This record gives sequence, structure tokens and C-alpha cells, in this order.
Amino acid sequence: MTGPGPIAQPPSEVADVVGSAIEQLTLDPQAHGISWSLRIATVIQSSPLYAIFDGDPTSGGLRMESLIGTLAPGARVYVISVPPSGNFAFGYADLPIDPARGLVVQAWEDTDTAALTVETVVLTTATVQFHARRAYRFLVDAAIAGTSSHALYQIRRSDISGAVVWSGRAWASSGAFAIPTLEAGWLVNASDSIIQTDLALTLQPLGGVSVTQFTADGQFRTFTIVDVGSSDDWVGAQI
Repeated sequence: MTGPGPIAQPPSEVADVVGSAIEQLTLDPQAHGISWSLRIATVIQSSPLYAIFDGDPTSGGLRMESLIGTLAPGARVYVISVPPSGNFAFGYADLPIDPARGLVVQAWEDTDTAALTVETVVLTTATVQFHARRAYRFLVDAAIAGTSSHALYQIRRSDISGAVVWSGRAWASSGAFAIPTLEAGWLVNASDSIIQTDLALTLQPLGGVSVTQFTADGQFRTFTIVDVGSSDDWVGAQI
């Protein structure tokens, strides 16, 4: 009785192909989708989320999931690719506003308003990205006077019909001279998502006929917003 013969060996061509495939997988596993990777991407669409990886020629971007809330177009994010599950944005690669660095936006005019008899927008900021869990200080530097002894400042989202974010009363001169005032307060984005909006500062008379906002120093009237740090450290009106 004889034992089994030798096991047949695969043809050399098959061995070469298998060897080459193993070498490629070993040298570049990310290209073949068998390992996780960390890359930076730019958001091009918020909902559903699409972003383009740096150096990726795909103009339409790739579908992704955000682990850090709503992302605005243009945001730069860290993305971890987990085959075969997908791509997950989990952090900002660079913030448009560095935390607590200072000035975020300033609106200004070098002329006085007309005499206002109803709530009217007097200054409007450019569109701003208010980042998640951040606090902001606002300053209104102007002078007001009119037939009303008091006036009402309000900060609204976008325009006169937007949601009121903050309200505050200011004393107005009823004489010949406008009284310089410096209104200040705090706004917070306590949510986990970016809020992208412009802010409108409105003014209206209280208990009188009209009120005018004048330039504070004969040159400008301003509405300034400054980043002051984490929303955990400040109490303010929710944006």
C-alpha cells in the first residue's frame, strides 16, 4: 500500500498574483479600504452632509455623518473614515474664530439715523458663525435723543421680523444734546451646533414720539460682538 501522492502546487502565475495582491494590501491598506484613516475635509453641503477631502478631485464631495452637530458650508473638519461604515466628522480642523481671541464682527455707520417713531433697524452685522458652546459680549456705542425719555434696544436675528435675542432699555435725552450711551451684554450659543446668522440692532421710542441714534463721538455709531470664551463660563441671552 502506498501513501497519497504529492499535493499539486498552484501554477506560478497564480502565486505571483496572490503575492502581488498581498504586497499591495500591505503597502497601501487605506487605498483598498481595509484600514481606518484620518483626514481633513471641507464641508460643501450641510443637510445631508457632504464634504471634500483635501487633495480629493471629487467635485461633488462624499456623504458623511457629523458627530459634532450641524456643520455650515465652508467648515474645515477632521474626518475619520471607517470602512465599510462610512466617514465621520468629529472635530473642527480650524475655527473661523479662535476661542476667546476677541473681535468677531463690527457694524458701524458714520451718519445719524432719522427720527424713529417705530422699531427700526439701526445697525446690522455681517453673517457670523456662532460656534457651539461659545459666549459673546456685545457693545453698542452710540448716542440717543428725542421726544422720548427712554428707548428700547433689541437684537434680532437677521432683520426686523427675526426672533428677538436680547432687549434692553436705554435712557434718552429729551433736550438739545444727545446722551452718549454704551450698552453691553452677553450672548451665548449653549447648543452643540453652529448658529449661522446676522444680527440686527433695532431701536424704538418708549413713552414718546420719536428717538434718534446719533454717532457717539461725532464719527461713528457701532455694534460690536466679541468672543469671550466658553458658554459654561458666562450667563447670557441665547442666540
